[in-house]
Amino acid sequence: MKANTAENGQKFTWRGITARVVMALLSWCVVAAGVMLSVPQKQALKAGDVAPITYFASREIVDELTTKTARQEAVLKVPDKFFLDTTITADVLSELKDCYAAITKVRENGLDEIRKLDAAEPSSAYKDSSGNIQFTAFFLEQSHALLPVSLTDENLRYIIVAKNKELTALEDKVSELVKQAMDKGIKKDFLSGSVANVSQELTSPLNDFGEDAERLGIGLAQAFLRENFLYDAEGTSEARKKAAGEIEPVRYRQGELIVNQGKVLTEAQVQVLKDLGLVVDETGPNILMYAGITAFTGILLLLLWLYLMLMEPEIFQSFRKLLLLSIIFVLTVVLTWLGTTINSYLIFSTAGVLMVAVLVSQRPAFIINALLALFAGMIAGNQGQSAFSSAALPAALSSFAGGAVALFVTRRTPHRSSLMLAGILSGLISAAVAAAADLILSLDWPSALRDVGAGLGGGVVSSMLCLGMLPLWEVLFKVVTPMRLLELGNPNHPLLKRLLIEAPGTYHHSIVVGNLAESAAEAVGANALMARTGAYYHDVGKLLRPYFFTENQITDESPHESIAPELSKRILTAHTRDGVELAAKYGLPQQVQDIILEHHGTTPVMYFYHKAVKAADENDPVSLDDYRYAGPKPHTREAAIIMLADSIEAGARSIKEHTQEKLDEFVQHIVNMKLEDGQFDNCDLTLRDIGIISSEFRKVLGGIFHERVVYPTAEPQKKAVDDKW
Repeated sequence: MKANTAENGQKFTWRGITARVVMALLSWCVVAAGVMLSVPQKQALKAGDVAPITYFASREIVDELTTKTARQEAVLKVPDKFFLDTTITADVLSELKDCYAAITKVRENGLDEIRKLDAAEPSSAYKDSSGNIQFTAFFLEQSHALLPVSLTDENLRYIIVAKNKELTALEDKVSELVKQAMDKGIKKDFLSGSVANVSQELTSPLNDFGEDAERLGIGLAQAFLRENFLYDAEGTSEARKKAAGEIEPVRYRQGELIVNQGKVLTEAQVQVLKDLGLVVDETGPNILMYAGITAFTGILLLLLWLYLMLMEPEIFQSFRKLLLLSIIFVLTVVLTWLGTTINSYLIFSTAGVLMVAVLVSQRPAFIINALLALFAGMIAGNQGQSAFSSAALPAALSSFAGGAVALFVTRRTPHRSSLMLAGILSGLISAAVAAAADLILSLDWPSALRDVGAGLGGGVVSSMLCLGMLPLWEVLFKVVTPMRLLELGNPNHPLLKRLLIEAPGTYHHSIVVGNLAESAAEAVGANALMARTGAYYHDVGKLLRPYFFTENQITDESPHESIAPELSKRILTAHTRDGVELAAKYGLPQQVQDIILEHHGTTPVMYFYHKAVKAADENDPVSLDDYRYAGPKPHTREAAIIMLADSIEAGARSIKEHTQEKLDEFVQHIVNMKLEDGQFDNCDLTLRDIGIISSEFRKVLGGIFHERVVYPTAEPQKKAVDDKW
């Protein structure tokens, strides 16, 4: 029992495939463009420029430049590390001791030299005018060669002629001062200062050294003092690494302000914006971002089309419905883009969701709601920066929650009042989401109030947009909305009024069929409103010859008794075609016209067939196919339900005993007949559906034909009253 309509064949033609591909590509282009337009053109900025907009961090990021500067400052605060090399001190003292031994040797040689000079000539001959001994150049050269350090000739003369006690005291003092200086540690840059300190100590009056002794001591100190407080490269490096490591990276959390509009950008801020991809070195489109947006929107739309193709084949196979759904989807994205240029919560997704639910179906509306929420989040969350900033999630949640509430409100028959209520409730829930998000982000009260107002306004305006645009879609796509069906179901409709006046029996029959069909359609998830409205009009073709139909005959004489069965069959079966002509004349939707034409399918008119068989000649047999309705068979569940309801209501009145058992048997008999005759081959009713429909029919018929209490006659009382008067 599978539909096989003309539209179904489109999916197997190249024309149908091409049309759908083109539609999908156009939808993709428009939706992707809408998201791209929400992301402003990236600008080339440098330090010192004024920020053209307020920038927020689209994700958590480390401010590398500021962090690097802070670490460099911490490193500069760490002084150089030094260590005292005691081995150098020991070496210096040892060398100084060796030097003293050499000085002793020079002193001894000098004294020998003086004795030789005294023996060779008078002492006055080798002394100058001041009485100082004049050693030969050869002697001086030999003496200098014995010393490990470079001393002056005056130092040599003092060493030779000085008193032993004085020289020993000087050597001890120099050793003491050198050791003290070395123990404190001498840095390379402070060596001259250490020499100066030793010199100051030697020349102090407290030591009572002569000038010659002081000069010798200073010479020795200058010769032996050396750097022993050495630079610790490894220790310095470790200390600086530790200091740098203790500096925490400077971070921007997602959604945190980087720079306000109008403020001068620092080098660090520019680098952060570049790292986030919000600023480029050269002005121009961000190809990578646009490519990502195109891919993302394409994936989401592909999922939508796969869902429609696999889960909603009736919609996918109907090019008209698919086109309508695509236009609504794209239009909603455009409206959302326009709204979010004012406020990120002024989203009109609910309008598209409601239109899909009313014009197409409730089930795909839930999927559409989720996808529209994602796109709304991408568009609304740009914050002047990117499609995935901190505002994206709250905007998407606001859109989704608003659309979901609207669908819950209109999940049954949507009236105009319910659509308005859906918009108000959608706005309230969107406003609540906006308020919650603003509390989390700790926004100021004016901003929060603007967001709440935008959320409420988005829902209310969405319902108004839906109500205002429904008539347009009805005309352009010949879609039957629930509101249109409710209008058609009004008893004051001209065609129904004609039916009531000119064919009251048919009118009453249609009302009962409508009750049966509506109850059964609700039970199996079909369009209950369509079933009821179609049932009201399914027999309007009887208006042309009302008295040829049993329910409108007011006497026991039937006009069919005087005419041939073949003519009777023509009159009866013509009421489907006549009904379609009347329906078209009164502007009834195509779906209702289809129900009028299909509600008998190709069912045979058994009464007149049997009558014809009895009257026929044995040589001229009557074919059952000649006494069938022209069809076609029902191609929708609603038409099939009305077929069953029509036959069951008409036949149930002919049952003499309206017990529940008899009614149940009759319902099952009619259902079996239709199944065996293949009347449901072209619609998607399952055997389970048919079982549920039968059960609903039995319950409704049980209520219609229930046993009534026999009330006593009023005649005795009336007679008593008459007697009184």
